[in-house]
This record gives sequence, structure tokens and C-alpha cells, in this order.
Amino acid sequence: MVNVAVVAPRKKKLDGGLGENASLWMRVFSRMVLGHADSSPLIEMSQGRKVDIKLSRPTRCEFDVGARAEKKRLRARMERGAIVVRVPAPDQ
Repeated sequence: MVNVAVVAPRKKKLDGGLGENASLWMRVFSRMVLGHADSSPLIEMSQGRKVDIKLSRPTRCEFDVGARAEKKRLRARMERGAIVVRVPAPDQ
């Protein structure tokens, strides 16, 4: 299983303007850092082995920390054992 976050601050418009868009991104990142992403109206959280995201217009996407070309659809599947995650041993 993998956690998937669809982040779209631009979908919530206030008065318009770059400053407000930047403030929406700050809201998104602060909620993610504080562990409250699931309560944000700007973030959709999900889990699964397959991801299929369909968009209404071509949009630049980022997947696995890499920017992708504009697409209207993003599909991915997770392969067991494809990613190795190492964490420090708990202090005892």
C-alpha cells in the first residue's frame, strides 16, 4: 500500500492574485507538516496499490518527487518490494 495525496490549492479561489495562491500553498504545506493533511479541503488523501487520476485539462504533475509533462491522466501501480525504506532503530 502507498499513501497518495492530490494537492490542488488553485481549485479554491478567493479574490485571485499570486499572493493568495502562495498563501494557499503555505496552508497546504503547513497542514502536511503538522500531520493534518486529511482535514484540508485542498488535499485529497487516499491509499492503494493502483492510482488512476483523471483531470479536466492537461496539468503539470509531480510523481515520486519528479516533475512530469502536462497530462490529463496519471496512472501508476505499486510493485511489492520495489522500494526499500530504511528508518533509524527506535531508542531503547
